[in-house]
Amino acid sequence: MRKILLSLCAVLALSACDNKTQDVKQDVRPTVKIGISLPLTGNVAFMGNIAKEAVLMDFEKWKSQNTKYKYELIIEDDGFEPRKIATAGNKLINYDHVNALISFLDQPAYYYFNQANEKKFVHMTCSWGDDLSDNTYNFNNITSHAEAAKKLVDYMKQNGVKRVGYVSQNNRGPMFLKDNMMREFANAGIEVVYQETFNIGNNDFRMFLASVEDKPVDVIMAVFLIPDLYAFTKQKNEMGIKTPLTTVDYFEDAENKEIFNDYYYVTASMGNDDFRAAIKNRTGSDVKACVANTYDNLDLLIWAYENTPSEEGKIPSAEKISQTLHSVKNRQGSVGKIDVMENGHIESIAHMKKIVNGQPVEIEE
Repeated sequence: MRKILLSLCAVLALSACDNKTQDVKQDVRPTVKIGISLPLTGNVAFMGNIAKEAVLMDFEKWKSQNTKYKYELIIEDDGFEPRKIATAGNKLINYDHVNALISFLDQPAYYYFNQANEKKFVHMTCSWGDDLSDNTYNFNNITSHAEAAKKLVDYMKQNGVKRVGYVSQNNRGPMFLKDNMMREFANAGIEVVYQETFNIGNNDFRMFLASVEDKPVDVIMAVFLIPDLYAFTKQKNEMGIKTPLTTVDYFEDAENKEIFNDYYYVTASMGNDDFRAAIKNRTGSDVKACVANTYDNLDLLIWAYENTPSEEGKIPSAEKISQTLHSVKNRQGSVGKIDVMENGHIESIAHMKKIVNGQPVEIEE
């Protein structure tokens, strides 16, 4: 299991962290432990490792400030796999006794959602799923399915789409998205000609594609993680099926986007220009879904600890940190304006984009 343990100390001319300097008083600030659960291996490691760099980038920013508390990040690899999630969670919660925890994507988020309510710690995530925030300990920072679905279907309707095919993965987040999409399709009078669900890791779609080849649609909505979406698109093209694809977020996550050229899609904010440039410079890769949100989650969490009243020498309770987070309105983050809703959801604006010459381009509306 990979572990990164970092201690954040105020950077001063006479550092309180330098035990060799006898003239400086011992640093008696309480330590806030923040657990970070990320998929550093497995199918979505290409996203998780960039998210790790994003939280380290924010952590480094706080190092330059004379904070009320010392902060310790404990980063664990959950592999986006149930057994590893449970192992990482058990260590963070029951061994490290973190004060708060940040997760990434839906499988870990559902695990930590329940743990947060049982063990009473603040949990922040960026994950598809309409049930991953509440009015107590859980906060979900992502463009909602309702917002994304309405934006995409409005665009389809404006562009004359009348018939769609819908294919997605068998995972809780995509299932919540599907419910919202089907409702918006019905409201817009768009016919769903066929729909199919596949397990994550499926890489042979040829039999399915052959079965729907004679069922003409204007667009196929494909909701797959990138390795499976590559396979689906490649096999569709090899079979001579010209129907364009659309999705939510996933084209943005691809390193090689040329295969999706001329396809439009809806996506959450991937961060402002400065943030995207900083991540590109740091990792050599483009920002992926939820990376900017995860950066903002750590930033919000440390800000909440710094701005929550507490007794001197004591760390604020999870209940008080939750109250402070629920008070956030119109705060600027890397994803744009941040508002924490009553139910703990942190809403952001959906964007329509198109892949042009291998690059995402915002569609002016």
